[in-house]
Amino acid sequence: MKSLLFFLALLSATLQLSGQCATIYFYRPMALTGEAKLAVSYVGGDKLFDLPYGSYVVASACTEGQYFFRVLVEGTVYGDRMELSVRPGQDYYVRVGTSIGIEIPSMKLQEKAKGIREVSRSNGFPQGSRQFSLPAPGATPPTPGPDPVVTGGGGTPGAQRLPGPQTHGGFRFTPTAITKSGALLKIDYQIENLTNADRELFASGLNITFYDQAGNLLKGNGVHCIMGNCVDNAGIDIQVYSENSNGRYIGEGSQGNVMAVIPYGIPVKASITIGGIRNESRTLVRGQVFFWGRSPTNHTDVTDICLNYGPILIPNTQDASNPRRHNMGDQSVEIREAKLENGRVVVSGVWMNNSNTPHQLNISSGRIVNDAGTQQNLEQVRFGGEAQPVAIGSYRSNYPVNASYSLPFTLIAEATNTPVREIRRLTINFGAFELSWDNFTIGQPYAPTPRPSTTPITPPVSSTPGGNYLSYTDFERAASTNGSVQGKKVILENINFNLGSDVILPESFPQLNKLASLLERKPALRLEITGYTDDIGAAVDNLLLSQKRADAVRYYLISKSIAPARMTSLGKGQTESIASNSTEAGRKLNRRVEIRAID
Repeated sequence: MKSLLFFLALLSATLQLSGQCATIYFYRPMALTGEAKLAVSYVGGDKLFDLPYGSYVVASACTEGQYFFRVLVEGTVYGDRMELSVRPGQDYYVRVGTSIGIEIPSMKLQEKAKGIREVSRSNGFPQGSRQFSLPAPGATPPTPGPDPVVTGGGGTPGAQRLPGPQTHGGFRFTPTAITKSGALLKIDYQIENLTNADRELFASGLNITFYDQAGNLLKGNGVHCIMGNCVDNAGIDIQVYSENSNGRYIGEGSQGNVMAVIPYGIPVKASITIGGIRNESRTLVRGQVFFWGRSPTNHTDVTDICLNYGPILIPNTQDASNPRRHNMGDQSVEIREAKLENGRVVVSGVWMNNSNTPHQLNISSGRIVNDAGTQQNLEQVRFGGEAQPVAIGSYRSNYPVNASYSLPFTLIAEATNTPVREIRRLTINFGAFELSWDNFTIGQPYAPTPRPSTTPITPPVSSTPGGNYLSYTDFERAASTNGSVQGKKVILENINFNLGSDVILPESFPQLNKLASLLERKPALRLEITGYTDDIGAAVDNLLLSQKRADAVRYYLISKSIAPARMTSLGKGQTESIASNSTEAGRKLNRRVEIRAID
């Protein structure tokens, strides 16, 4: 009888609980920034509700299950999805965060105690709160992973290859081209003065800021323009040419603040350059460019001009139809061949100036990684029909390239006693940026062939070599309970890549998502991510591949809003094996990605 009463009481409690709704607090507290119009939506669905700056929404979720949310910025989908497992009667606190400088929204599930404290701060929500009933979620989306890469750039859905014109302060600013060169990104403009008098226009690199999709802050300060219309400077360079009068030069600036007189009624060209573009940078998600306009005769007649951007795709320099060539706006460079002459590697290429103005080519350094795994520096360069080469890095390694002209050049590496059959990577530093080419054979025209990428390489599912290693479960448990994990290593389980590739396969995402969640909960935890391979293939290939795979894991975690500064990545190739490479089972164990907690 007692057992029956207990069962009925339990059933009654279960029925009562199942009839309850969960409560989700979506809150956006006051901060230093907050001008963007944000809203919350289901993944793949329409807007649910707006979330104004300094407000919160108390949402009722009466259907148990998985909910998938995203943030909308000015009506455009932004960032990664947030998954929330909702149970009846529970409270959840979701903070929509922002970054100082330019607002970079993110959705983060907070610990309950922290969420209660933050929502209880009345001075943080002057816009107040409102109620909202969430509709039942639709079909469960596929396994969360990175957003698909858009052909030609990549990154955030809805990103533009070229933003539209903006009119402010009597000027119309129309972007005409976006070009990438190494770590630099150049935006070309056509500017129209819409007033009836000439006006001065000022710009400064200190007032040009962008964020990429990984959260990196990119600035226009202390960078160097590299295109034909720019010169090196300590701030931002702007050179202006009229569209009429055969491209008559109007003005330029070279230090800090720069100024040019913009004539009324004549469209002119201008450009800004942004520095610090990372390997993982795919999209400029949000950005601001400030100008000032004023009368040449009345310096109190000043107009502040702020251009807001985002998202914008960052173009890829490599030519889609010719992997030997990198395109940078109206400049291109192509590697043609590598050969041996008197024990030295000699690389031939051509620089193509497709503009109607001269370009100053600067080759300041370079290096080769060969098939023996050794590095050779580039020592000399010969331009065009010159009889004698000159030292790379000297003033003579700067060479003018005429307008609409192609300049052949030859690079000569330092001598080596090691037989060289292949170049695994060629890197050339052109002064303000570097470009690289991979995998070509000595004595043959350069025609790189991608390594096959169809069969997955599967790292160990559950191997713990002992010593300083922990299983991921033990590592997560210790870190979550503030136990000591300093110096401890973990082999990440079920991390799969395509053969010879750093492309992470979807079955790896659950493990990486668990790691991202742990890092989110423990903001003091910092990691070193290390990639390893087996000993099949050339040692230098394996070293490069292991580095790329470690980078890929780091970039994935960055895409989950983990700060880049909290992680380092390292490739160790086929070294430090944990099993014999004489068997497939051993090689499978050696192909792995490890993490280690660091200071």
